[in-house]
Amino acid sequence: MHRGELSVEQATAMLIEHTAFEHANAQAEVFRYTYTPTYQLSYLLGKVLLLQLRSDEQHRLGSGFSLKRFHDTLMNNGSLPISFHRRLLAADAAGNSGDPANG
Repeated sequence: MHRGELSVEQATAMLIEHTAFEHANAQAEVFRYTYTPTYQLSYLLGKVLLLQLRSDEQHRLGSGFSLKRFHDTLMNNGSLPISFHRRLLAADAAGNSGDPANG
């Protein structure tokens, strides 16, 4: 839509087809996307970065990787940039209680 390749009507129809949204909900989403065009992209970027962090941790820790510990560390430390989470995970794996100042 933002590149001029889809009209509002076409984008609404695409959402209905691919998400099974009702017409009114699909249209509301399309209008929301036009008001905040980069907002939804930030969710995708966050997902990609988190998945990469998880993959990096799996490779770094091998059989010592724990998905529960990974998620617990992320949740316990709140909304931080990925680079901070990366440091906290490394500190946690080194046995520093998740405090990078101790490492």
